[in-house]
Amino acid sequence: MQLGTDTEMVALDSNAMTKLIEALASIVGPPASPDRQERIALAQSFFYLPDECCFHYTPTVELEYRRISDDTKLHDHISWASTLLCQVNPPPDPEWVSIRTLQLTKFHTNSKNLDDCKVLAECEASMIKCLISDDKGFVGALRNCSPSVRLCTPLEYWQSLNIPKGYLPKRIPHPTNPLSQENWWKA
Repeated sequence: MQLGTDTEMVALDSNAMTKLIEALASIVGPPASPDRQERIALAQSFFYLPDECCFHYTPTVELEYRRISDDTKLHDHISWASTLLCQVNPPPDPEWVSIRTLQLTKFHTNSKNLDDCKVLAECEASMIKCLISDDKGFVGALRNCSPSVRLCTPLEYWQSLNIPKGYLPKRIPHPTNPLSQENWWKA
């Protein structure tokens, strides 16, 4: 692998980004929510992503998380986005994204789903290879609509990594981080 090259090019939609942030805040045991398996899968994927890889997000995902009204949650998202996640760069061509978004709306027809279509279009324009979403409607409607982007759930992505049980993670929380004492996120 060439230094500085992200060969995975994996992006998160805003739902998956939020679930990842919440999962990594689960410092006294695994997430206890009904969708705990998806949250655990996001945390595991984060710690086991291949070298030189990180989770990306698109301009529409940023617009979505910046609409969060709870100040604490908003600041968590801004902090994560600016330190441990990467915005796609260069930004995708807005004109191309608009055209492709319109094409995708034929498969995901509810007007509330326009942002989903736009996120997938931005991923295509940014050479993202995989988009992770915890929105089952989004994944179900658009899973097979992109010739270049694999759309999947967090659990599907984690399983696709085929990490053997006991394998050491690529990223390890600092010993002062409470997650370093937890095992729930390890393979």
